[in-house]
Amino acid sequence: MIVRRDDEGSITAFTVVITVALLLCAGLVFDGGRILAARRQAGGIAMAAARRGAQELDVDGAAVTVDDANARTEAEAFVDRAALASNDTVAFRRASTVPDAVTVEVRISQPTFLLGLVGIHSSVVKAIRTARPVSGP
Repeated sequence: MIVRRDDEGSITAFTVVITVALLLCAGLVFDGGRILAARRQAGGIAMAAARRGAQELDVDGAAVTVDDANARTEAEAFVDRAALASNDTVAFRRASTVPDAVTVEVRISQPTFLLGLVGIHSSVVKAIRTARPVSGP
């Protein structure tokens, strides 16, 4: 007598689907946390670089403005030093100045670990921060 089982192998398929789903959830948690940390780091680097650039002042009589060339050079040098100190890749940086402010844009490419299994190999986070010189009392 032959006993026929139509559900043979169904546990295997269910196990594979659940395993993949759990790996994706773990990837969202693990890699998502790393992406949020990179976003925070990019914001910190951009803000510090903008502040550093805003310290380069051009005092002309009573008028105090940001020295464009020195501010841009100092801000970009700060971003370069910060990129060397971390393991992340600063993909792009731009420092722009106006007479009263320095704006810095930093982009960090954050590689993924678990999400790379589904084709998401990296995420680029961007931060733009502006600093203005302030005169004290």
